[in-house]
Amino acid sequence: MGKKLSSFFLCIILLQAFFSSNISLAASNIYTASSENVSLDSIGVRSTHVWADKSEVEFGENIAIYYYFDDKPHTVKIDVYRNGQFYNTYYKYSGNMGDLFELKSNQYSEDGTYRFVLSPIDINDGENYSASVSVNVYQHRIIFIPGIMGTDLYSGEQENLASTR
Repeated sequence: MGKKLSSFFLCIILLQAFFSSNISLAASNIYTASSENVSLDSIGVRSTHVWADKSEVEFGENIAIYYYFDDKPHTVKIDVYRNGQFYNTYYKYSGNMGDLFELKSNQYSEDGTYRFVLSPIDINDGENYSASVSVNVYQHRIIFIPGIMGTDLYSGEQENLASTR
């Protein structure tokens, strides 16, 4: 019994030594706000909210991207990337805090992952902020293997010569 108890305490001491060496206390900094040289226009959070109607879209469908600004309406620069490579840039202004950008099916020609980076371009104080969203465009692949289970090829109502039975 004494040997088991001493082994138990030894394990506890070793575990405590191992875990206590990996624990560090975070220092906290306290900042006080001063009313000197602060304008009311600079108070607030600037951010862009961006989301897609669907995260996956079948090839040939339009891709709908919604966005919203917290501070004011902006002209928006929309950079589109396909599989990590730059694809195109679009600009849009609606006069509203948020709007819809739609990449039409005739504006893209391949499947892949499309990333949309939206950023306001009419900021006067040099600050820049943006947000992004990705949409996966996929194609259904049809694989035809002749000879499997009596496959027949038809052209309209007429049976094709390549039929196998």
